[in-house]
Amino acid sequence: MIPTHSLGDRFHSPLPLAVYLVGALVVVAASIVIAVRRTNAHATPRPINSLPRNLARLLGAIGLIGWFWAAALVAVGGDTGERVDDLLLWVYGWVGISFLSILHPDSWRAIDPNRRLSNGLRRLFRRSVNADAPGAFDGRSIAPAALIGVIGIIWLELVVTGGGGGTPLLMGHLIVTAWVIGGRTLAADPDAWAAANDPLTAWFSMLGALRRGAVAWGTPGALLASIAVGSVIFDGLSQGQAFFDTFGLPGAQEHTLLLLAWLALVTGVSALAMRAAAGRSWATALGEGFVPVAAGYVVAHYASWLLFAGQRIFVAVGDPLQRGSDLFGTAWFEPQAFLPPAVLWGVQVVAVVAGHIVGVQRGHAVVTRVRRAEGASTQQIVAAQLPLAAAVLALTLITLWSLGQSVVVPPA
Repeated sequence: MIPTHSLGDRFHSPLPLAVYLVGALVVVAASIVIAVRRTNAHATPRPINSLPRNLARLLGAIGLIGWFWAAALVAVGGDTGERVDDLLLWVYGWVGISFLSILHPDSWRAIDPNRRLSNGLRRLFRRSVNADAPGAFDGRSIAPAALIGVIGIIWLELVVTGGGGGTPLLMGHLIVTAWVIGGRTLAADPDAWAAANDPLTAWFSMLGALRRGAVAWGTPGALLASIAVGSVIFDGLSQGQAFFDTFGLPGAQEHTLLLLAWLALVTGVSALAMRAAAGRSWATALGEGFVPVAAGYVVAHYASWLLFAGQRIFVAVGDPLQRGSDLFGTAWFEPQAFLPPAVLWGVQVVAVVAGHIVGVQRGHAVVTRVRRAEGASTQQIVAAQLPLAAAVLALTLITLWSLGQSVVVPPA
């Protein structure tokens, strides 16, 4: 029996969980061996076609509707049992746009309501507005402000709200919105300011880099990739039986310390392992290697949540301001798990393993290029990557193990 994480159900498998874990480790280990044996590995940027104009306009309209809907909830929203704010901001705004960014790196720019609203303010104040054509993403542009903001959003999700809604989520949304619109409106170059300081732009651009390839990364951007990996793992671990048996139901302060300690551990080990492998180019190697891993983890951990909880939109449109109305007769709609748990478990395993395999290939390409330029031999390149290989295999094991644990639902 494999109690799959976040599936809301259990299914009988012909194989025990240990077999899946060993199989995944063998596949990832084989990909590492194949990668390190390639002595001519190199990374090349991938050309990305622009989003079709009509699709970009549709995404932009959806983004503005969601923004004004959330603003109305802040201003006059009620508080019924069926929350709308977490559906808009977590399910669609955080997870849904993450999935779109993985599919196409320009998705967030098309959706971003803060960009459009700040552009309107800039026109009002007779300030120049950047053209709609997106520029090439540069991982070195991410600044510490964006990194801190992302950590704050992760803390809000995993500790304060638990992925739910309420006043803390709406206030957090208000703070991020004010920060981004104010910064973009006052900046000399609003897009450059957002790339450096907007946590949402940094997060979605990082995931979008999966499609680009050969991105140069600075320290904050590389740390963001490893924090993305660590945060998804912590989300899985903190809902499992082993976490509950060890820590019980920790309070906000203890939960915060556990989260920060885990992120520091994953980030520190990853950075040190990549430093040993790539030397001074560790940030670029870490960003290139960990973005595919982060994308795979996002798909594995949140696909079932998006498919299931996303159906609550039918209830939300019937009571858009949480005042107990039923405008379209959908107030009693119940989300349905229309995909078998075994299928979703398969998606989780494939996403995790594929993310690690792609990350190994891309990270190794950077390491090989750097070490070859330094005159290192093949044996030296292989030896330098042994700590990194151990870290990758450990992350694979922990992630798949956490996805296969029983979820503990605390009492209300």
